[in-house]
Amino acid sequence: MAKLTDLVGQGLKWWEIGFQLGRSGNAVQMKAASMNLGPKPFKGKRSPVWRLIVKICADGRPRTVHELAAVTGVSRVRIDCLMREHHAAGEAHRPAWLKSRRGQPKPLWLPVAGKDAAKPYVPTASERQCARMRRMKEEDPLRYKAIVDRCTLRRKLKRGAVSQQHPVVQALFGMGMSA
Repeated sequence: MAKLTDLVGQGLKWWEIGFQLGRSGNAVQMKAASMNLGPKPFKGKRSPVWRLIVKICADGRPRTVHELAAVTGVSRVRIDCLMREHHAAGEAHRPAWLKSRRGQPKPLWLPVAGKDAAKPYVPTASERQCARMRRMKEEDPLRYKAIVDRCTLRRKLKRGAVSQQHPVVQALFGMGMSA
């Protein structure tokens, strides 16, 4: 303990003191902290990736996880986990969302405290199909009627509500034939 006190007084690093005493740097630091010789070990978040992200986003421009992964060289999954952890701690926020042509919108992150932007609504496949049919009804009514008639006929054929057409009519118009 006297040697530890002396080495701490010299201002050596913890790993150097540990090397001289045959212990790990963390063990020496813990013992020194219990003897009130030095600061306690840091137990907070000290990820070098997080510090790098903070430096990159210092300009105030929000970025996607993909952009941050390309700049830092770290996997997108790791950056996403970091952002979610710091978001839960109130140290990061989503100021905007990037709409994509397919799938859900992507969050744009900033590694500072702030208010999150609302996630934009994404219509379901059936809602997109209904909108498409509505536009078709206005723009090309004949095509819309042909599709509706074909769907109605198929539905009735499945239920057995429509009898099969005469073979000559089938041959002339291709009605009721399987594709």
